[in-house]
Amino acid sequence: MSHAPRQVETHKVTLRTVMRRASFVHGHRSFLQGKPLVYDAYPHDINEQWSYERGRQFATLWPHPVKNKATIRMDALRAYAGALNRRDVI
Repeated sequence: MSHAPRQVETHKVTLRTVMRRASFVHGHRSFLQGKPLVYDAYPHDINEQWSYERGRQFATLWPHPVKNKATIRMDALRAYAGALNRRDVI
């Protein structure tokens, strides 16, 4: 007997919410530092896994800091919005 994988429930969030997650910033910084993808980063939280991957993807297009201290930079927010609109990132 086979079982189909359970789908993750989705809900709308702001770009700022996505970008301020520690896992997004971790993925972004690790890519810019030339570190390889950590396949088992955040193994128990699919949202954190996606956030980490989104940060890495965004780093390919935005090689600048995402935050200024604890605040998301507006230019990074605009750049991420543009990347999403162009479908350069997921």
